[in-house]
Amino acid sequence: MKKLFFVTLVITLIVGMSMMAFAAGNDAVVDQEGDNQTAVVNQTGDDNNTDVTQENADPKVNQDADVDQDGDENQVEIYQHYLGSGPGWTIVNSATAFQLGNYNKIFQDVNANNGNVTANQYGDNNVIHQNIDSGYTESLYAEQIGFDNFAQQIMNGGGTNDAYIYQEGDENVATQDINGFNHGYWGNDSLFYQGDIDISQVGDENNATQALTGFANSSLIWQYGYGNNATGEAAGNHNEIYVLQGLDGLPNFAIPGFPNNFPPFAGKGNNNTAYVYQEGNNNIAGIGQFGDNNNSKVKQYNDDNVFITIQNGNDNYVNGVDEASGDLTFNANKSAKQYNGAVFLSYQEGISNEIGLRQGQDDFGVVWQDGENNQALLYQFGGSDHSAIITQNGNSNTAEVFQQ
Repeated sequence: MKKLFFVTLVITLIVGMSMMAFAAGNDAVVDQEGDNQTAVVNQTGDDNNTDVTQENADPKVNQDADVDQDGDENQVEIYQHYLGSGPGWTIVNSATAFQLGNYNKIFQDVNANNGNVTANQYGDNNVIHQNIDSGYTESLYAEQIGFDNFAQQIMNGGGTNDAYIYQEGDENVATQDINGFNHGYWGNDSLFYQGDIDISQVGDENNATQALTGFANSSLIWQYGYGNNATGEAAGNHNEIYVLQGLDGLPNFAIPGFPNNFPPFAGKGNNNTAYVYQEGNNNIAGIGQFGDNNNSKVKQYNDDNVFITIQNGNDNYVNGVDEASGDLTFNANKSAKQYNGAVFLSYQEGISNEIGLRQGQDDFGVVWQDGENNQALLYQFGGSDHSAIITQNGNSNTAEVFQQ
């Protein structure tokens, strides 16, 4: 009887331990090819893995995958593809993954139209990879709350797609690689933009990178915290990258770039605005802002333009200038403009100084302002190698230079 009791006890322990081991290492594999596809996986525990593959050649069938994991070191892979030869306009893909814990990974890959790809992670050292191979009106959304997380979004081809990464915490990394057209709509002069391409980071020492390739794409990097870094590159035509960085403290650095152009930004302060649009090759723009409520905007066209400005103080402006029969007027709502190899250098020290700028081919201009409420308006038509140097020391000085 004792022997039977111990045998039963051992068997019970073995079964219990095997069940525990099984619970800690669950695998779920879903492979669907056909009509009306839906996959829902809910896992609780450690070391879980889920693979969902959905393929369909019928353009009128929707694909839906939803995975929810609670624990550490989990991994989700969702692969949704349209196999037909037509455009597949009516396909609606939905790929959703949720993970709670640390060291988790999410991989999502979609290639049809009207896709909605969502990933949420709450914890540290997590990874999200989202990819759209082709299609239109697709949406990527990645949310990570924690530290040392990494999120990557890739779009190849198609148009009017959305991509958004939100990270809250410190030392997170976000990258977006966008190839196509009409992604994003942030450009003030580009009314045909249709979607959002955004990275938002709240915290310190975060890194954000955007790369735009194609036509008429526009994007935004928004960072709220200390010591953050933003990098942007654009290849093609009419692409725009906006960078907004907040809080006074350690310097933030942003490098939004355009094909063969290099515009660096550096600043320390609050509510500063720096905007650069460049169309052409070998253009250079540098903006340094140290203080509060400074504003500098420039658009450069053609090749070999140089624009460098430093604003040290508060409420200083470098913007556009209006001209009517030789009369000049400062316009804070317009960007400074340069064309065909123009060079401009400026320094503002003080409060409420204004510079209005327009330069043409091979023009050269320098403006130095030290004081308060000074205004310098420089309009050079180009083509004759015009040059102008304006120096203002003191308060409430006004200078106008018009050369045609």
